[in-house]
Amino acid sequence: MNDTTTILKSALNAFGTKLRNTAHNIANLSRENARPLETALQSQPGGGVSAETRSGSSEDRVDLSEEAVAMLEAEHGFKAALAMLKTDDEIKKASLDIVA
Repeated sequence: MNDTTTILKSALNAFGTKLRNTAHNIANLSRENARPLETALQSQPGGGVSAETRSGSSEDRVDLSEEAVAMLEAEHGFKAALAMLKTDDEIKKASLDIVA
């Protein structure tokens, strides 16, 4: 099992990947031959999450409303992981204060 910090760092990396892929799709919205990127988040055994990037087919088109939702998901997931990382850090500091 991974420690909390490792699990939360994996979440930050995964949501960062999702946000980068969403930004890529929006930036290439008007390009004729652009293939949209899809992000699949997978839970890892022992804790954590990974992001797999897949390229869509040439017939797939970017839907701006779907990309907006994906961006909000990534933003909220990233913020939640940051808040949990901060809380974990505070708990560890409090534990050290009790012991010392």
